[in-house]
Amino acid sequence: CGAAAADFRYPITFHEPAQPNPNVEYESLTEMALALGFTPLTLPEASGYDCTKMSIIDGVTADLAYISRDKLQQDESTFSIRSAEMAKTASLKGDISGLYGVKWQKTQMGSTTVYIGKIDSKSFAVRWVNGKYAFAAMARNISKEAFQTIVRELLVPATERGFGA
Repeated sequence: CGAAAADFRYPITFHEPAQPNPNVEYESLTEMALALGFTPLTLPEASGYDCTKMSIIDGVTADLAYISRDKLQQDESTFSIRSAEMAKTASLKGDISGLYGVKWQKTQMGSTTVYIGKIDSKSFAVRWVNGKYAFAAMARNISKEAFQTIVRELLVPATERGFGA
């Protein structure tokens, strides 16, 4: 115990324990489905998008990230699709988009009411509820028409077939 051990001029700084990361990444859709208790909504292979990241937010919301396979685009378009059980996200009232300040426009696609929002000139979002599940999708570097086509022809029909009551 030398003199340095008795030197209390430098206070010890205590830090609060770090908050756990609310996003947990998964390597496969099967692992994700086991953790969630349901298989999340995905973009099919025919969509032209590849899945680049699969994670679960706060243990309840699936979040899948996609990038366009179209290498001729100057800016690759990206998609994010979220799925969650309504019972586990009740406080959000079906809005699992995570977006604030977006003006949502109510419209009908198939037998489902959806809310579409414009984030900027090349970025759009949509959210909807079907049965006991809530869904949201966001895309960047995409035209409004292309976004709506993917939502109307691929995403919403999949939730009407596979997730509805």
